[in-house]
Amino acid sequence: MRWVLGLALGLMIASPGLAADLMIERKKSVLRVHHYKALRVVRDYDGTPIVMRRRPDGTYDTHVAMRASPTRYFNGQRVMP
Repeated sequence: MRWVLGLALGLMIASPGLAADLMIERKKSVLRVHHYKALRVVRDYDGTPIVMRRRPDGTYDTHVAMRASPTRYFNGQRVMP
């Protein structure tokens, strides 16, 4: 009688875990959104080509662009050849 009780108790304990392992799950879809922003390449006032990147706080970071040849200055004025 004890072994029947032990077997029944063992089956009751094991069945929820087994059912959880065999449950079919839906594939989780991952949504990726890429926000590509155009870089602004302009000439500094001394003629050095620079890249301007906008920061989240609204300001700009500037980096030197070695091979660029932009046609405009900071203020939008065209570069005369």
